[in-house]
Amino acid sequence: KQWYQRRVRGCWEEAVTLYELASNYEKVLEILIEELSRRFMSNDKGHEHVHQIACDVEKRAHHVALRKQFLLLLDLYQFHNLYHAGKLEEALDVITKLQLVPLTQDAISHRIQGFKSFSDELRRCVPDILIMVMSILNKMYRGASQNSTSF
Repeated sequence: KQWYQRRVRGCWEEAVTLYELASNYEKVLEILIEELSRRFMSNDKGHEHVHQIACDVEKRAHHVALRKQFLLLLDLYQFHNLYHAGKLEEALDVITKLQLVPLTQDAISHRIQGFKSFSDELRRCVPDILIMVMSILNKMYRGASQNSTSF
């Protein structure tokens, strides 16, 4: 009961610590997934802080049903950080490996089916992911077209 009240009041870090002490990693990941998705687009200390805690927990949270979704959000944080660091080709490689965004005409129906299986927390991040991917492709296209006209 005390854990739930801390979580409701917004003390997610304390709730994570208490659930982890109780070895309830299902609840730990549930809280971290919510926090990761909520802070996905922010570029402040909170974004990096929740990511660091999630990376620390990831080493200990094995055999948990939510692990796949949790790891996907950690990979999306990697994509986000590479994008904002200006490492666009690396960011595009990460998102390509995750197979979330259809980058070819043939992949569209498959990605739509995958989207239907996403949790609400992951769906919350998709619009921002799409904007970042479109921005990367636009910048790469403009760079390629500028290089081709300079020859």
